[in-house]
Amino acid sequence: MKGIWCSGCTLGIAIGIVSILFLGIHPRLVNANTLTICDQGCDYTYIQEAVTSAHSGDILLVSEGVYTENITIPISLTIQGVGEEPSVINGDGSVTHQRVITIKAGTIVTITNVTITNGRSADGTDGVGGCHQPGNPGSDGGGIYNAGTLTLKNSQVLGNQTGIGGTGGGDSNCGGTGGTGGAGGGIYNQATLFLDNTYVQANATGSGGTGGSTVGWASYGGNGGPGGGIFNAGHLTINATQITSNTTGTGGQSKSGDTSKGGDGGVGAGIYNSGHLTITLGIVNGNQAGDGGTGQNEGGNGGHGGGLFNVGQLICVETQIESNTTGTSVDNEAVAGDGGDGAGIYNTGTAQISHTRISINTTQRGGNTEADENGDGGSGGGIYNTGTMYLEYSRVSENRTGRVGEDTYARIDGVGGGILNGGNLNIFQSAIDHNQAGSGGGSGGGIYSSGVLSLTSSTVNNNLSGIGQRGSPQGKQGGDGGGIYNQGELALINSTISSNRTGAGGDGSVFPGPGGNGAGIFNAGALSLLNATVSANQTGDGISHGQGGGIYSQGTTKTSNTLVAGNIDIPDEYDFDQNSSQDCYGEIVSLDHNLVGTIDGCSFIAQDNDLLGTDANLIDAKLGILGQNGGETQTHALQLDSPAINEIPVDACIVTEDQRGYVRPQGDGCDIGAFEADMAQEIFCPFIVKQSSSNTTTQ
Repeated sequence: MKGIWCSGCTLGIAIGIVSILFLGIHPRLVNANTLTICDQGCDYTYIQEAVTSAHSGDILLVSEGVYTENITIPISLTIQGVGEEPSVINGDGSVTHQRVITIKAGTIVTITNVTITNGRSADGTDGVGGCHQPGNPGSDGGGIYNAGTLTLKNSQVLGNQTGIGGTGGGDSNCGGTGGTGGAGGGIYNQATLFLDNTYVQANATGSGGTGGSTVGWASYGGNGGPGGGIFNAGHLTINATQITSNTTGTGGQSKSGDTSKGGDGGVGAGIYNSGHLTITLGIVNGNQAGDGGTGQNEGGNGGHGGGLFNVGQLICVETQIESNTTGTSVDNEAVAGDGGDGAGIYNTGTAQISHTRISINTTQRGGNTEADENGDGGSGGGIYNTGTMYLEYSRVSENRTGRVGEDTYARIDGVGGGILNGGNLNIFQSAIDHNQAGSGGGSGGGIYSSGVLSLTSSTVNNNLSGIGQRGSPQGKQGGDGGGIYNQGELALINSTISSNRTGAGGDGSVFPGPGGNGAGIFNAGALSLLNATVSANQTGDGISHGQGGGIYSQGTTKTSNTLVAGNIDIPDEYDFDQNSSQDCYGEIVSLDHNLVGTIDGCSFIAQDNDLLGTDANLIDAKLGILGQNGGETQTHALQLDSPAINEIPVDACIVTEDQRGYVRPQGDGCDIGAFEADMAQEIFCPFIVKQSSSNTTTQ
């Protein structure tokens, strides 16, 4: 396919490797014996008895039933449940305080058609001694701890939990930090793990331990354990597997000390990855990161990464990441913590995302306070990226960010309803739509970027920045950047920004606040547009309507071969500012061959071949409504009488395809904007086959 970039090769190789591994092409061990396990009439009645008696390479056939035991596997073998229903291994963790299965280093193990449940790894021990003696962390791997090479097929890892952190020591000077909750509620992997057609569901990590008691100046709660479903520090390959309804632990409390702080909620409720992770045909759904803990002085922050938390290398193909949430910060007397970031994906590593849907994920609000200041709402509803990410042929939709706490000492609402980018992000042939920033003035309804961002052949549409907070006598301003808020470097190539809105001003006792600016794009950094279409965006209303329906520029904005028309900033009944800036506001530098419906409201530094209207003489770009006109993403088709058609000379056609991948030019020149009209298309007229007077059809 034209336009696909190099990483596609990497993805193809990765998928090929996954296929080979799941076909079972592993080193085979000869002279394997088959051992049977059941209640009666088999070789063994307990799985651990069979494991202890087995030789490397043996096959253990486990009949249907519930086996209440804790298993350690020190050799290479296969465990296979036989029967219509999976065989159940119940760790009885509430009694034993042990995980279900431990796999030793140097082994090759395959487990098929088995349910692994009710494991609970050991709690951390308390810190012993005085000042700075921390509590010990909870033990890792509630269901499985893998240090070998494990393949888990057609199985379930269900309802397991890691231990909580131990309480910190303390004396009259200071208190020790509480221990961290154990990692990997369902699975802890430090070597090589393959999951195929498996459910990892309703697992949890332990909460952080309580900070040590002191009458002195410092005590800190421990952090909740990371990786509610899976913690990966090795090589993890996932195929056709569901990671659902897992949780990470809450931060530990800190009850005393002048500078005490609650622990942060655990990160990566679905998966925590610090190694190499490949997901194909996966579902990561309904996972919840832990809340921050209570502190006498400051509350802990909510956990990041409701679905995925990546600090390693991530490849994600044809996967659904939906309905995940981050942690919130509990209310606190003095300073509240912030809501967690990145409800769908939190990435500080390297990520390649292809043919994936990231939707309906939500970051949580910051905590409330009685005396000082509230916490910030969580940012990056769908994606929070401060690493390097490539997003192609994907959709980021219907995600939301959290608002600030409710009290008067409000700070910052969650920004980046769909995506927050503070790193390097390349988006290709993807849709960012119907996302919303926090409802207290959050900016960047679709995308908030302070890093380096490029959008190629993509559409940002129907996103909304947050409405302003309440105030007296006047409400607060609505959020800026309905589609995109940029304060870094942003390049748009062959892309469409359409039907986004900024938030209205917040309610006030006398007047509402001002509406948000830059409904399509708010630029406070460096912005370049090449063959882009910016249309049908609308600023919020209020005591003054938002400025810049299409583009609001207070940074450096350069446009080439770009169409900006049909945007809206209609004043309402309260509006004391009747000036129009429906298409643009601020300084915009033309690099030629642009069409702007009206330049009233902006300082447009024009070139000879620009088509520029005014409020008195608007240019109608003759665009169709946003819709599917071919290609991967929605576009505004040019009507056949559009003034944008054939306006760019062939020698100035910098881009040789339009957003849909159709060849430019289709006529004597290229068209302005993201869409290239086909002037050679036929116009079909309906015709009628008329019946004869004798009521016989003429052939």
